[in-house]
Amino acid sequence: MGAKVIQRLSMDLREAFPDMKGLSSNNLKYMRFFAQNCPDLRFGQQSADQLPWLHIVTLVTKMGTSELQEWYGRETIQ
Repeated sequence: MGAKVIQRLSMDLREAFPDMKGLSSNNLKYMRFFAQNCPDLRFGQQSADQLPWLHIVTLVTKMGTSELQEWYGRETIQ
């Protein structure tokens, strides 16, 4: 999906849902990245469901392996 498509999608979503937050182009790119890199939802069913979105984005984009993501996610929750 190209950058212009994501920008347009962001604009359309924000227009359709003016009270909803988190629909920026950057956030949509993070959502796509998360979906592509955690397709089995193993990360999501573990610690990610207890973390704020910014923490999830940081874990998924900064930690190289799913093992590190899981470890840091669990440590953050504790």
